[in-house]
Amino acid sequence: MKPGCATRKRQANDDENFNCKAPRTHASMEDTIMQNFHNIIQNGPTFLCSCCDQLWYKKRVQNARNCVSNFSTTVVPFARLNNNSSIDTWLCRICIKYLKLGELPPYSIANGVHFWPQPKELELYPLEERLAALRVPFMQIRELPRGGQYSLKGNVVNVPSDVSSVVTSLPRTVDDLQTIALKFKRKLEYKHSVMDQNVKPNKVIQAAKWLVDNIPLYKAEGITLNVVSPGKTVFKNSQGLAFQENNDPSTQSTHDDTVDDNHDSGMRESIENWTETPNYDNRAAGQLDTMLTPDFNEDVDNSIALCLAPCEGQKPLGLFQDVNSECLALSTLFCGKTRPANERKIHYSDICKVKDPRVAMSVSNIFYKVKKLQIQHIQQQVQLSIRKCKRDSKNLLLGI
Repeated sequence: MKPGCATRKRQANDDENFNCKAPRTHASMEDTIMQNFHNIIQNGPTFLCSCCDQLWYKKRVQNARNCVSNFSTTVVPFARLNNNSSIDTWLCRICIKYLKLGELPPYSIANGVHFWPQPKELELYPLEERLAALRVPFMQIRELPRGGQYSLKGNVVNVPSDVSSVVTSLPRTVDDLQTIALKFKRKLEYKHSVMDQNVKPNKVIQAAKWLVDNIPLYKAEGITLNVVSPGKTVFKNSQGLAFQENNDPSTQSTHDDTVDDNHDSGMRESIENWTETPNYDNRAAGQLDTMLTPDFNEDVDNSIALCLAPCEGQKPLGLFQDVNSECLALSTLFCGKTRPANERKIHYSDICKVKDPRVAMSVSNIFYKVKKLQIQHIQQQVQLSIRKCKRDSKNLLLGI
């Protein structure tokens, strides 16, 4: 065998061995990386940053007592250290970076970007939240064909809502747990509804009353609620006609006694006529459906569901023109309160990064912020492009 042939054969064998071992090495590296990732997130984000009050993983935080010596005395109060030495205080890396520079972290509670505690009256479902809100952000949210995620199509239209008409139109129910079928529409003449869901009228009325009594923004709008006295209950029939029912205990007791007497007489008559012999003549012939309940997926009948359009006839407002639109539209998230004004300017993109468990549950809030960030970014780019444009040695400036 020639020396050249032996060398080429040896190189070919080495290449085959390398190609066979390379996939195994690559796969083992992927397994190692995935195993390290699962080990990191095994315990979940359970470490609370004392400065921004957000939950982080162990890898993203440090013990505050080990790095407080690098902070200046002016920013130490922002760290909110615990005086109890037996309890560990943690700081996230973002807050540590700003505190070392002697600056106030943008996500700090001192900036007022935290979420207010949610009262019991504002524990509402999405449609109940829309009924008690002063602003309604209309948007087309569609479910993607795969993954179970949602997408936004078109713009977000911010429209004022008349809460007083909603409270007046809702029927007063005796039980707080009683629900009614309701359709939320843009206009009453439309057949299509934006949202349709079973709501609790008493929960909506209580939430609206709490917001009017406790939130300055609702008081500034001049909202007045026409709450009916407890002795009367207002209902609406399928034709939209309102009527009242007296809930006087004395009258109610007489009515209950009459119903009980009729019920007892009917029970005695049915017991006397009962027989063990089955009556086959009354049985229907042929195969019958075992469940006679209607289809749960079909649309709710308009004659049964209450249709409301509190935004009908209102003029839409711009997202940046209406400064407090986000707080007035998402009352369950912001509790109707605005961020307090301070000297440090915080970008809206930084405010959007503030986390809270309620944020992940509100799909409308996520898409609202996305659309507002897109509009803000376009405005900034247009302003920058116009300032750079020159014509006849003159600068063209335009404020948007």
